Amino acid sequence: MKLFGEYAAKAGDVLGDRIKTWAILNEPAVFARGAYGLPLDSPEKTSFAAALKSQHGANLATGEAFRALKAAHGDASVGNALSMSPADPATASAEDHAAAERYHAWQNQWFLEPSLSGRYPEAFVGGQPLDEMGFELGDEERLKAPLDWIGINYYNREIVKARTVTAESRGEARLGLSVARGYQGSLTVKGWEVWPKGIYDIVVRISKDYGLPIEITENGCSYNDAVDEQGGVPDPQRIGFYRDHLNECARAIADGAKLRGFHAWSFMDNFEWMDGYSQRFGLVYVDRCTQRRIVKDSGHWYAKVIAENRA
Repeated sequence: MKLFGEYAAKAGDVLGDRIKTWAILNEPAVFARGAYGLPLDSPEKTSFAAALKSQHGANLATGEAFRALKAAHGDASVGNALSMSPADPATASAEDHAAAERYHAWQNQWFLEPSLSGRYPEAFVGGQPLDEMGFELGDEERLKAPLDWIGINYYNREIVKARTVTAESRGEARLGLSVARGYQGSLTVKGWEVWPKGIYDIVVRISKDYGLPIEITENGCSYNDAVDEQGGVPDPQRIGFYRDHLNECARAIADGAKLRGFHAWSFMDNFEWMDGYSQRFGLVYVDRCTQRRIVKDSGHWYAKVIAENRA
């Protein structure tokens, strides 16, 4: 954590006169869990305690970096880009609703609440595993990073069902829940449900609970785009995806959410961490062999949205 703080201090010192808005980490829930074979639908590749320590380390690093950036340039606007998914209960039962709240704490607040309060949210049945996390005296203050803004990476919602926790429960089973992706909406090539209402739900919830400005730091979709006979790349599904999600963002703003920005993922077809070059998320098509770039129909459409400030 100390080394990361020193790195942030150096970055702020060298770039702070030009860069005024900073995101400390991108998707700590992904790298601090995925590196250990998590989340819930993956087998544990190492001990769950190691994953917990990694997550606590990421939160401590956020605090160190926040203080370093503010010390380097007091006018820096500092936030975090966090992967979030609204948690819909599988049924109307009180048990499933309680499980959905625990999953919200685990998925959406686990890397946010410590920064803003110095405490972890109540995600586990039976209390927080602080000893396993390597929580030490004084960490309550070291965790604190009074963020200026919150970044949300939104791709899909989760359907949550309660599970019984027993004395034999280990790892994430102690959350007392199971999680499944929704399948009511259409699916992208990656198999993710298209659920625009989810971006409204999570933005409104986080804005109401924390009152900070929000940016959508990632939102996008993957489809099998191809060059047509005229040399263009028609992708009407992506245009529909962004139109519907942007309209839900506008609805959230109308309902009082402090949403100030939206960033499409991604500008061009890229290398995806888990999927390599098999997925195409871009507004710009990349020929993998020649590296030629072609603006997709969605890219032209998105440029018009930016120019006119409406979808």
